This record gives sequence, structure tokens and C-alpha cells, in this order.
Amino acid sequence: MAAAETAALYEGYAEAKGWTGQNSAAQFPFFDHLAKLADMKPGRLLEVGFGEGCLLDWAKARGYEASGNDIIRSMVEAARDRGLDVRLGELKAGDFAEHSFDWIVAMDVLEHLTTEQIIAHLTVFRALLKPGGKVVARFPNGASPFFGVHHYGDVTHLTPLSPESLGQLAARAGLTVSRELRLRPYPPGIGAKAKRWLSYRARDAIELLAATAYYGRRLTLDPDATVVLEPVQMNQTLEK
Repeated sequence: MAAAETAALYEGYAEAKGWTGQNSAAQFPFFDHLAKLADMKPGRLLEVGFGEGCLLDWAKARGYEASGNDIIRSMVEAARDRGLDVRLGELKAGDFAEHSFDWIVAMDVLEHLTTEQIIAHLTVFRALLKPGGKVVARFPNGASPFFGVHHYGDVTHLTPLSPESLGQLAARAGLTVSRELRLRPYPPGIGAKAKRWLSYRARDAIELLAATAYYGRRLTLDPDATVVLEPVQMNQTLEK
């Protein structure tokens, strides 16, 4: 897709999503939960496609040295007004020094790219990671029969992904999916927590029955998938 066509497609995107950049604090418990599951310790963090900027606000508040990039000018300008270190445009090699980030986060980003673009982005991620650094990515889970609302509800989504298919693309970039995360946070309030708990238990029952019946093994059928990617070590490459 040409750059001009991409820019036109995203015109008004922030407004359509209702992004204002004013609701970050309400999202902090969700990001605390994500950090706990992924074992994300404070360090240097890059968020690719930061959107509203809530995760960057959280990272700054939690002691990370956080940077970000996005293609939506209004969101970049709003983030800069809040004192965040952000850049306008797609991530490219040379935007940041190599081996400079402990964490790279891409929440609901990769599905907006073609397979070639995903490989190119993951290749840049690999170069930007410090030794021991990791990538955390979330995307609509194409392995789930319930992902359609999330994936097809946005016309800017280009590539259906699953942990397995992302692993195929990641291998081209020298990365591997090391963990799948069950990103299932609970809302505040006893009533809301009880309702969410029942919802999760119902999901688990459907998942166990449907996946076992159709595939002979349990699969994650949550409509979104969240994974951790790590660089493939040289000895792993030789073994393959």
C-alpha cells in the first residue's frame, strides 16, 4: 500500500477510536497486569504504534525510560505535549541506536501490516534489542473462531495472525515466540470481578470442549493473543 494511501486510510482514525490521550490512569491496572505476566522490569522501553499513548504514560510513571513512534500526527503531538519522547512515522532502521532497548511493545499493531512489513518490523526489533531484551506483541488471535469481531471490525487490519503464524514470520527476523500470555485482567469492584471471573470460566469450558473436539488438544481461543518474542541464539539456529 502506498504511503499516501496509508495516510488517507488513517485520517480521522484517532477520532473514530475515541482517542483523547486523557484516560491513561484508568489503563494503569491493565498494564500492571501485563508487566507482571511478561515479567517486564523497568528499563528502556519502545512502544511501536503507541496510539493514545496510555502505555507510554504508564511506563513513564513506573520508572521506565520510554520512547514511542506512531504514524498519526495528532497522537504524536498530544503525546509530546504530555512530555513523552515520541517520533512521527513508521519505525525504520536507524531511528534508534542498535541494542538500546530492554523492551519493545507492539499492542494491536502487527495486524495492520502486510507479511513483508511484519518481517521488516521484526527485523528492526531484533536489531534494537539489548542482550536479554524481549518483544511483547498483542494482536487478534486468528487461531480463535471468536477473533472476527476484533480483526474485521477495523478496515486497516491487513494480516490475520496467530501465535503460530507470527512465529513463522518471526523466524525470518531471528526471533522466536518464547511465551504466550493469558492477558486476562480483572476490573476493580467485587461485582465486576465476579462477572469477569464467570466469563473467564465460561471461556475456559468452551475452549476445552471445542478445541479438544476439533483439534485433539487444547488451544488458546481467546479473541486476542499476546506473546513474548526473544532473539534466537546462535546455538538454537545451528540445532535447527
